[in-house]
Amino acid sequence: MEIHLNRLEAGPVHLEFDAPVSRLEDRVTGGPIQIKAHLARDQDRIRLTGDYRAEVMGHCDLCLGQIPLIMAGKLDLVLCSEDEDKPEQWDLELNLDAQDQDYYQGDKIEVQRYFQDQLILDLPPKLLCSPECRGLCARCGADLNHEPCRCDGIDPSNPFLLLKDLQEKHKKQEN
Repeated sequence: MEIHLNRLEAGPVHLEFDAPVSRLEDRVTGGPIQIKAHLARDQDRIRLTGDYRAEVMGHCDLCLGQIPLIMAGKLDLVLCSEDEDKPEQWDLELNLDAQDQDYYQGDKIEVQRYFQDQLILDLPPKLLCSPECRGLCARCGADLNHEPCRCDGIDPSNPFLLLKDLQEKHKKQEN
């Protein structure tokens, strides 16, 4: 949903709408994202706050099984015009207590873009179907959560096989 800046001249704007999940790449699919947003002019900047909720599907990073995710979060962002003088990258001082800031271009703001970005940031770094997920066998591809490995157990290309032979020789020498 696009909001024209002249709409903020009369005062703050409250929005509630659903947006398609379009910027989440291959990490998750589904949607829509339910957005409740509040935009208010703060001198030359615009403050965007709100909440989002989305039901999406992801894939386990170990076994590739589908995982339903219910994502919910908040957004509190100050938007500055790209026309405004930006400080040089090396002149920025990072402060953990500073207000999150982003830029908009032109005379309108695409609200759902900022909420989709926040949803991506809120995704866990590693998606797992369960903490006990055993994943896939690297050789035969068996899902170890549902079936045993179909491999014969010995990988001739494994460089650690030499260590197994050394261990067996060491046991024979001890006896």
